[in-house]
Amino acid sequence: MKRILVAFIICILMATSTACNMQNGTSDNASATYQPTASSTSIVNNVSATYQPTASSTSSANNETPNAVALSAYKAVLLNEAKFTTDDKNAQGYLKDYPYLDHVIYFALVDMDGDGVSEIIIKEVYDEIDVDSCRAVVLHYANDKVFGYFFSAGDIYNVKNDGTFSYSGGDGYGCVKIHSFKTLPDPINAPIKPDDFLCFNSKDYSEFSINNKPVSKEKLDAFTETQKQKGNVVWNIVNKANVESQLVNK
Repeated sequence: MKRILVAFIICILMATSTACNMQNGTSDNASATYQPTASSTSIVNNVSATYQPTASSTSSANNETPNAVALSAYKAVLLNEAKFTTDDKNAQGYLKDYPYLDHVIYFALVDMDGDGVSEIIIKEVYDEIDVDSCRAVVLHYANDKVFGYFFSAGDIYNVKNDGTFSYSGGDGYGCVKIHSFKTLPDPINAPIKPDDFLCFNSKDYSEFSINNKPVSKEKLDAFTETQKQKGNVVWNIVNKANVESQLVNK
């Protein structure tokens, strides 16, 4: 009887010891060998590695408006601290190396396409500011980049506070409002489309139009007179002091 009782007690003790060892072994093994699964690692790393903020996400993250983000990018270009895209091949360069502005340059700040984000107009100046004999480049911010659109002499002058401006070319004269900068820059031609002309008269003064509809000369004259009465943009010579004081989100 005693032998049976002793054997029974030994069995109970051995079972208890085995259970404790199994519990401790499982816990230690879990803490020592657990690694994130392949899927969880790839998701986390992919987000941090490939995410690129757009203009809206950048402004949200930094509590900046889209216009403030654009002004900051323009400032870097004007001070030759950053490059801008100069043509439809995505070539980039500094403003100081831009081949079409080889004289003293001035800049003006205005929303040309009415999207709430300002553009920068940079014009070369000889004797007078904002005349039809001067070339220009318009800086436009989109997709985290600054694009530069070239305007030859006569393509843009008498720029108004609402973003409209005068045009003088081989085909005639008129006033223009750019509706969008959706195409990449053309190093030869300005981004002016037929629908951008608010008014136009042919070079021989035989045709007159307002918003691409034929009108009389009298109506065109009245329209252009109203255009002349609009306020002009303010021009500043390009230097560090002017750039830092003028390119402030208001």
